[in-house]
Amino acid sequence: MARSSSRLGPKVGPERILIVTPSGRDAEVAAMTLRDAGLTAVAFPNIESLCTELSDMTQKRVDTVLMAEEALTEGAYQSFVAILKQQPTWSDLPVILLASHSHGQPEARLSKLVPQLGNVSLLERPMRKVTLTTAVQVAVRQRRRQISMAELLDKQRRDVERRDHFLAMLGHELRNPLSAIVLASETHQDDDPETTRQYREVVSRQATNLKRIVDDILDVARATRDKLRIERASLDLRAVARRAADANRAAFEGKGIDFDLSLEQRPVPVLGDAVRLEQVIQNLLANALRFTKPGGRVELLVEQRGEESVLSVSDTGEGIPKERLDQIFELFEQVDEGVRRHRGGLGLGLPLIDRIVQLHDGSVTAHSEGPGKGSTFTIWLPLHPAGLDELVADEQLAEEPSAEPTAEAPSPAGKREAVARPLPEGEPPPKVLLVEDDDDNREMLLLLLRRRGLDVHAAANGTEAIRLLEEISPRIAVIDIGLPDIDGYEVGRRARQRFGDKIRLFALTGYGHAEAKRKTREAGFDAHLTKPLDPRRLQAILAR
Repeated sequence: MARSSSRLGPKVGPERILIVTPSGRDAEVAAMTLRDAGLTAVAFPNIESLCTELSDMTQKRVDTVLMAEEALTEGAYQSFVAILKQQPTWSDLPVILLASHSHGQPEARLSKLVPQLGNVSLLERPMRKVTLTTAVQVAVRQRRRQISMAELLDKQRRDVERRDHFLAMLGHELRNPLSAIVLASETHQDDDPETTRQYREVVSRQATNLKRIVDDILDVARATRDKLRIERASLDLRAVARRAADANRAAFEGKGIDFDLSLEQRPVPVLGDAVRLEQVIQNLLANALRFTKPGGRVELLVEQRGEESVLSVSDTGEGIPKERLDQIFELFEQVDEGVRRHRGGLGLGLPLIDRIVQLHDGSVTAHSEGPGKGSTFTIWLPLHPAGLDELVADEQLAEEPSAEPTAEAPSPAGKREAVARPLPEGEPPPKVLLVEDDDDNREMLLLLLRRRGLDVHAAANGTEAIRLLEEISPRIAVIDIGLPDIDGYEVGRRARQRFGDKIRLFALTGYGHAEAKRKTREAGFDAHLTKPLDPRRLQAILAR
């Protein structure tokens, strides 16, 4: 993980008062006065020696500088100001400047000196010992507060880094078993077709649920670091809602819940990310399904109100205590621990919804009359009339589908994906190198690819993969990135150097963030496939 350049040093040291006066006698008197108050005083003959001592202010020491005005000659003044400018962001070194009427016009001179000294206090000589001691003790307490706050912020930063690292690793480790489940559901065979169908439906459904949890965890990690990004485009909010409704209708029917979809007659144009907005609706519908009993009712509504689009999900479920309505969008907040544990959920969905809606310049609210009285979640987004013509044209095209399949088709999330075409007949199957260190994933992928008629050779580590590259000269390589010896990036680089454009390289990894995708591109891969792998997508890519 990247570390801050202002990383703090060792633990807080003892109080040190650094004294600079042209007269050694003055320094000694001041030092004795401060030592009597229990403070450690260190005298320096000039500003230059003081600057040498302060050259590394990343050390968390309780230093305060006490200096006489006459020590600040022009050159010494510039050197000291330069040192002060090198302080880390947490530091604001206290400086106590002893002024004297015996040096010409003190006000005029000090008005030029003080501005760049930062955290400076002026004491006029002569002074009583208690005045000096009190001023220094105040400066020491201030410095201690600075360092305490710096330590707290440093600890919080490290805690956040550890948490984000944990979440990223959690997502990565969960993706491997998820991938095996998805692939097993694709390749499972059974003598009883009905048993096979039920097996695949259950595994596929649960794998989808687990993947949604993993995606929410990773999205929350991105959101807390302001790394969550949206890709805006003109879209009809009704179409997004309709896709989410279609995806969940069977679940509501299976639980015996009435589900109504109410859509505005005219287009509801917004400027937003279709995938993220569908994610928002899916999460709201999942909550309604979780907390509504059989025989209840859920409604998904999309309409225009003035200059805004409104999307709401209402249910007749368990409801929310009124005193908790302002808290439910906070991270990890759960309305009722006992019920939530029974119903499931991690307390991530609503905070994620809130963040995605904010990124769309919108707002989300929750309303409930209390426990047992249902709840309504309402999202307001700005209308985007500029994209209306484009939306109408898209709608007309959608009503007249092409008679013949094309190379692309809309995916459930609204993006376009390639439709798999059969491999050419009469040609020898292309050689494929499969590199995957997880045994279950490797075996499932091997079965899947061979059933597609491909000549597949598998390797469990980077060393074996490099040997097979030379031995079989594959046209296609599907390479897991997290290998136990030589990582997949290096295997991909060597394959690209050896075969150039004659080989197609596909990275297979549990990491789906932008940095991982950048690294696969730099290593020469043609595509980045994130686990759990959709077998149909892999088939389509290989067919292309």
